[in-house]
Amino acid sequence: MKELESLSAADATQSSQQLRQLTP
Repeated sequence: MKELESLSAADATQSSQQLRQLTP
């Protein structure tokens, strides 16, 4: 289960970074 949590955390960071790039 820890692996899933790590993946979710990394996914959230990635998506947030993508949103920052989209918004000027």
